[in-house]
Amino acid sequence: MPVAAPRIDAHGGYLVRAETLAGLDVQRLARAALTRDGQPPDSAGLFVSTDTERRLVRLAYDGPHTYGPAGADWYRTHHALAAALSLELEGTVHAYAFDPDRFEAVVAYGGGAVVGGETILYEEQDLDLEDLSEADFEALRQHWPMGRLAQLLGLGREELLRLPYAQGALLSLQDEAGDTAAR
Repeated sequence: MPVAAPRIDAHGGYLVRAETLAGLDVQRLARAALTRDGQPPDSAGLFVSTDTERRLVRLAYDGPHTYGPAGADWYRTHHALAAALSLELEGTVHAYAFDPDRFEAVVAYGGGAVVGGETILYEEQDLDLEDLSEADFEALRQHWPMGRLAQLLGLGREELLRLPYAQGALLSLQDEAGDTAAR
């Protein structure tokens, strides 16, 4: 009997290339962005995880408003950090949200503005799953937003969706005093 992979929960975050973050005060930007997004900075931390092989960094708030399906909904519409980072960096910042039961969404930011993006709502897809093999279904998902983003970043779709489970560091957003030590 085949062993099933653990279910990937709903989540979201912001993806950027590691080399673009050098010397950037990410905690200051995250605090200001969280305030713009309607949350007090002391309500969350900033979880930073990396895929060192591909020099990819995932930033995600660690707070009650960012977990589960409600968290995916929040990330789908709250992109102040992605916009702020894209103003400071030379590369593109990708905001994404994923709910395995409802949708996947990706919005790309450059120079503080939206430069691309796509959302797919699963219930709006006219799929006859009984006629699709598992391999055909997986090939189809490669053309959905998370699959395209994964290809752009040099990852497989499942690798991208598992980034929230990678080892990382939780940075405090409560005060500015510890920012230098955390960097």
